[in-house]
Amino acid sequence: MKKAWENRLLGQAGIFGVGIGALDSRRIASGSAIMIYADRNATMPATGNLETRYRGRLIVVPFRKIQSGRFIARQERFSERFQRRIRPVIAGYSVGNEQSTGTVGVIVTNSTSPSVNLFLLSNNHVLLKDNTGRNVTLQPGRVDGGRAPNDVIGVTGKFIRLERNNFNVLDVCLTNPISDRTLAPLYATVGGVPGHMRNFSIGELFYKVGRTTGRTEGFVEAVDVTLEVSFGEALGNLTFVNQSIIRSQNGAVSLQGDSGSVWLRQEDNFATAVNFAGDESGLFSVSFNIHWALQVLNQTIAQPGGGSGQVKNTAVGSRYTRTRPLTIAEREQIRDALVTFS
Repeated sequence: MKKAWENRLLGQAGIFGVGIGALDSRRIASGSAIMIYADRNATMPATGNLETRYRGRLIVVPFRKIQSGRFIARQERFSERFQRRIRPVIAGYSVGNEQSTGTVGVIVTNSTSPSVNLFLLSNNHVLLKDNTGRNVTLQPGRVDGGRAPNDVIGVTGKFIRLERNNFNVLDVCLTNPISDRTLAPLYATVGGVPGHMRNFSIGELFYKVGRTTGRTEGFVEAVDVTLEVSFGEALGNLTFVNQSIIRSQNGAVSLQGDSGSVWLRQEDNFATAVNFAGDESGLFSVSFNIHWALQVLNQTIAQPGGGSGQVKNTAVGSRYTRTRPLTIAEREQIRDALVTFS
């Protein structure tokens, strides 16, 4: 039903995203629904049903309209604690290049590298200038006073190119540090991150540390969301598919400078999703499954004592309420958009 209706819905004024959620976001057992993210002026009721014919049968699925603003990929205000210079660099602090500022998402590892085993993961639009080229990485980011050469911690390595004329799944980039001593596999306020989830479910409780909003909490409201995200003048509006909406439990969770921050599961501190955008209110985070990024970049969560983190499957919910695997088309698009600097 979501696939049948998403293009028609996204073509209407004031509708910004379409995904899959629950009739009651706090109770998965309430049943599934189509989630429609729209402003107050969108001409549709708060709830209702959508219909389509499938294999000769009339199918009816309920929908919920969630009031939101337009979704924006934000670079570069609240938690000054995470805007300062820190060495070694850990997750949750300010990072960027000579134009933009965001958040260190997590420290990852690839034991096959001959010289450097630790890498910094954040967003493409945080670490790269205009989606291309090899740039120095600054910590803190430029907005927080970072300047070359004193604050250079490395250069960009692998990244997924953002596509104007195709759909997008990942907004991700790795920085190759000056040395392993430049980074520490720790997460601000937490310590070590034991690993990451292959998937997660509607209703799960997460938290993250971002350069701007600090430590915040949210819950998974929708999965498999298709939406348009504004990247400003340089890239314009880009279409993203198979995203998750993580909604605030209290206060803003995604403001300017929080891009790149990684959500952790409250129950066990496992990494789940990478935040890269939010709506105009800051109450909604647009995030992608971190497992997909680690797969394509050939990385795992780095451990404080050395080695790789664990990988878990969620045990919550049916396959319709979990993040779904990548399609063949999505895997091919990601592979075609992968760029590597040695």
